[in-house]
Amino acid sequence: MQITPKWMLLSYQKSAEVSSSKEGHGAELALNEDIRTCWCAEGSAGEWYCLDLEEEYPVYFIQINFADVNVPMLDVDKSLRSNVYTSNRYIDPDPDMRTRWLMEGSTDGKTWFVIADKRNAETNLPHDYVETDGMKMRYIRITAEKLPYDEPFALSGLRVFGTGYSEKPEKVTALTSLRSDPMTAALKWKSSERAIGYNVRYGTAPDKLYSSHMVYGQTEVLLTMLAADQEYCAAVDAFGEGGITAGKVFRLPSMTAR
Repeated sequence: MQITPKWMLLSYQKSAEVSSSKEGHGAELALNEDIRTCWCAEGSAGEWYCLDLEEEYPVYFIQINFADVNVPMLDVDKSLRSNVYTSNRYIDPDPDMRTRWLMEGSTDGKTWFVIADKRNAETNLPHDYVETDGMKMRYIRITAEKLPYDEPFALSGLRVFGTGYSEKPEKVTALTSLRSDPMTAALKWKSSERAIGYNVRYGTAPDKLYSSHMVYGQTEVLLTMLAADQEYCAAVDAFGEGGITAGKVFRLPSMTAR
């Protein structure tokens, strides 16, 4: 049975203004659903990121994913290091290390209200979560107050969830599949109107689609590590701000292992 979430992602590939950006770390990289990339400011405290949802929405929760860029290596006793960890960041046990910030919202970009004030937080959370109880807003601005190592303010994701106004995406009713080898299948489909991404469910029977592969902004996936000599079924579910539309279930071509 497919479960439809109550709230959907509203921030994917929306626009943003920022106080500054390092080269190669533009504002759009906090809104692409790829934790491997990030926006990064030139400085630390006082830098800000302002997301424009491009429409006023009821927002129910916001996820903030901070990123590490130019975090200084700490002076750690060499006897504590191993060859595996010498190039990694070390966590300082200093209790004064805090992640502090202010988040504000606005419907017009002129008048602002406080969503969450953590300027005096006693925590160091690289990933945080704020419930907003359906407050209506179009703009969301987060300003850095204090970061653990006074490193540049960086976000790998500012993810906003709420109630979208658009209809659900169109159903994916056609799927092209190629079993290139016994354990690999390449799937392609036409883009669905109003979809921001797709969840490909697959398994050994129409009612056993227990594995999945999610993609944003693309209409193809490569499924690897399939069981040789095994037939598979797949469905492509389209999702967007208006909800999720389950796709038609298809049988994938089989291929005998050599």
